[in-house]
Amino acid sequence: RPRRASFSAVATLVRPAHVLRMTPASARAQVSMEVPTAAKAAAGDKLARRWANALPADMDAALTVTYRPYYYGSTALTATHGTPHDYDAHIPVLFLGAGVRPGRYGATIASVDVAPTLAALTGVRPFEARLPGRVLREALRDGARAGAGRGGAAPRR
Repeated sequence: RPRRASFSAVATLVRPAHVLRMTPASARAQVSMEVPTAAKAAAGDKLARRWANALPADMDAALTVTYRPYYYGSTALTATHGTPHDYDAHIPVLFLGAGVRPGRYGATIASVDVAPTLAALTGVRPFEARLPGRVLREALRDGARAGAGRGGAAPRR
């Protein structure tokens, strides 16, 4: 959970957050006391869940801004990424090598599922006590070093 900024910092950001909420490009603008919590994330709010996964627990998040889909905070003509919207959060994933079960899987996975899967596959113990995400057991051979994780979908051939 992000640490809370001091009252003076929060008070300073209330007006800019209000202005940002009124702009056509902004879907959300939140000061630190409004930053999505794990409870909101667990309640099915996709944007809250993605903000909760993106912000380190020890970070002072004073102001977060989520643009509406396909809006960006710059006029750069280069590629951008990192929005919390589905089109930016859904990515293709390919695992190849010993311990990986061949197949194509139709289940939706999250980017946070990649690290626990690779850790289980290689037998590496993560620094964190518990990684967010799940081990993609459906993509691992039975003999692979799969650690604890929830079950998964059957491969689509």
